[in-house]
Amino acid sequence: MEQLELKRLRKKQMLHVNLSFIPMAILFALTVLLELSAKPFFLILLAVIVVISAIECYLYFTKRYAFTEDMRKLAEYEQKKVGELAYRKERRGNVIASVFVILTMIFNYVIAVPNMGAIFAVPFIWVAIVLAPIILGLLNWSTASRAKRIDAGEPLRNVRRGNWKKGLLAALLVVIASLITTYFMIIMI
Repeated sequence: MEQLELKRLRKKQMLHVNLSFIPMAILFALTVLLELSAKPFFLILLAVIVVISAIECYLYFTKRYAFTEDMRKLAEYEQKKVGELAYRKERRGNVIASVFVILTMIFNYVIAVPNMGAIFAVPFIWVAIVLAPIILGLLNWSTASRAKRIDAGEPLRNVRRGNWKKGLLAALLVVIASLITTYFMIIMI
């Protein structure tokens, strides 16, 4: 694949990553505006994640890996670059991770207290305003880093190892943000 075409496809990939963030932002905004309690919030979030996971499973089991022609070209390029077995293993890991996320959302839905009031009150909207760009930045950074490593011909196991580190960093940031939010919620109550 020539460099100009690869650059165009990578830009389109970043556009897809950023556009995929929009449904979650809309879900959060609706949660705040409609003052949803935890049960409906986790149910809607679960539905969104199940749809995303179903698409990921469909793409994995049909070996299509993408819906659009450009993303299919990029997936074929990545598969050739890292090897079919390693690429399938990475995609299988995505499917397994999706299952764990679904189980987590089911658990959250089950333990959520019914009729407890709004899960995200308007005074705490600042948390979303601060976290959204951080999460979007981490998504972009992870995607760009993975792309750079694959384009450089680095073995996929090294790419995945780097992704685990980034995932742990992201999880740590989420835990810290949750603790800070909980602290401020307790102080304001």
